[in-house]
Amino acid sequence: MTNFAANVFFYEKRKDHLAKLTAICDSIEGFPLDYTAESLLDIELLYREIEKKEKWSIFQTSKEEFEEMMFVYFGEVVIESLTGAEWVIAEHPLLQGEQVMGIEYNAYAIYATAGFEDLNDQPLHHLFYEYERFTRRKAI
Repeated sequence: MTNFAANVFFYEKRKDHLAKLTAICDSIEGFPLDYTAESLLDIELLYREIEKKEKWSIFQTSKEEFEEMMFVYFGEVVIESLTGAEWVIAEHPLLQGEQVMGIEYNAYAIYATAGFEDLNDQPLHHLFYEYERFTRRKAI
């Protein structure tokens, strides 16, 4: 995939994921997306609650798709709050010719091939801690 094609593909993917996550959150009273660091705590708690009850179908999504949506939302929060943060496309470290999407800020980047995978294996507030890691990066 060319760089241009990868940029278009991932742009559309981000746009679609944000639209779907917004629709899910809009369907829950008092749960708007406001793109603040604190909202990452709420998104993660929602994920954990849906996972605990195995109710992905209620929101017409799968666990994997929701994990991708969370990564996109996380990236948008980082970009909205940190001047100089940006979406980047890079070659997959293990699959030659495959592209992955990530967020970069001051020479620190996080890439995801499938979003934030299985947050249940991570400590509570993982998304917020990842956000904090970005904010501690100094310009080089």
